[in-house]
Amino acid sequence: MDISSSSKGEGLRPFLERDAVAKSYLDRYQEEGFSRNRNAVVGTLGVTLLLGAVLTTEEGRWGPFREQELIAGGLSLLFVNFLLAKGIEARNENLLRRSIDEYNKRNRPKIYFLPGQNRRSPSSAFDMKLKLGPMVGWRTSF
Repeated sequence: MDISSSSKGEGLRPFLERDAVAKSYLDRYQEEGFSRNRNAVVGTLGVTLLLGAVLTTEEGRWGPFREQELIAGGLSLLFVNFLLAKGIEARNENLLRRSIDEYNKRNRPKIYFLPGQNRRSPSSAFDMKLKLGPMVGWRTSF
């Protein structure tokens, strides 16, 4: 696996290229994994609304908005953005799992995909253990 590559899942490409269906799922996984600009913009907007609530005047207004409206709007945007980002991330990780499953249906050596095996570290939700065949294995973060 090439850990110097910046594309998530790129280390699996040499194996998954053997199967056209698996490769198509890997390509979708990589394309959809990098569309985070929308999350950044919405998150920035939510933080800006919260900052606007801090910068309100003594009358509790910032432009046409009241302090409570800014706080509620900012927190709502951040909460909805978080939920959507996690949902999109979960859907995207399913594409990687599906890619590996499609590869394993028709090819050898099998790839064993075991997400979340290391529960001790703070980033363990994203740690995955990949094992190729019975003897070769490595641990990485995606």
